[in-house]
Amino acid sequence: MPDDVPPDLVAMIEKLAEDLPALPNSADASHRLAWLIEALIHRGQLPKRFSKLVEKIEADRSGNVPTVKLAVINNKYDVASPDVPCDELIPLCGARCCSFNVPLSRQDVEEGKLPWVIERPYELPRDPVTKRCTCMADDGGCTVYEVRPGTCREYDCRADKRVWIDYEKRIPAPLPAALRAPAGGTDWLPTPKK
Repeated sequence: MPDDVPPDLVAMIEKLAEDLPALPNSADASHRLAWLIEALIHRGQLPKRFSKLVEKIEADRSGNVPTVKLAVINNKYDVASPDVPCDELIPLCGARCCSFNVPLSRQDVEEGKLPWVIERPYELPRDPVTKRCTCMADDGGCTVYEVRPGTCREYDCRADKRVWIDYEKRIPAPLPAALRAPAGGTDWLPTPKK
C-alpha cells in the first residue's frame, strides 16, 4: 500500500474535492470522485488515509442525508481471502475487524441475505453495546460466513495497526475504549469454543 503519494498529486486531489461544490453538476461529480478515490484505495494505489477525504466529499455533498455507499466488488464469491487463521486469533485480537464499517456491494444488496442499517445505507449493522457486527456469534464466529460481504472476504488484518502491533509475534494493538465491555467490565472477548 503506497504511503508515499507525491505531494503534488495529494494537493491536486484535495483541490479538486474543495472545488467540487462550485461545479454545475457537483452532486454527480462528487459521487464520481468519491467512487474513484475508494476504487484506488481498494486497489492499493492510494493509502487508506484518503478515506477521510471521501467522507468529507460525501458530507459536503449530502449534508445530513445518509449517503448510499456500495463496495466496489463485482462477485464476492470470486474474492480470494488472505491466509489468516481467524479462529486461532480471535482470542488475541478480540475480533476487532468486526467493529469496522463494512459497506455491502450491489451483489450483497440484490441477494438480500445480509442485514443493513437505514441510517448508514447498505452497511452491516453493529450492536449498540459491543460495537461489533450483529452477525457475530457469541464465540466470535460469523453467523453469515458463507454469504459474508466481499469487504470481509478480502480483509487482511496482518498489516493493520488497528489490530496488531506485531502480527508475527501475535502482539495485538490496544483495544479501543469503544470496544470495551460496559461499566466496570473487562475487555470483550468472545467465549472460546470448547
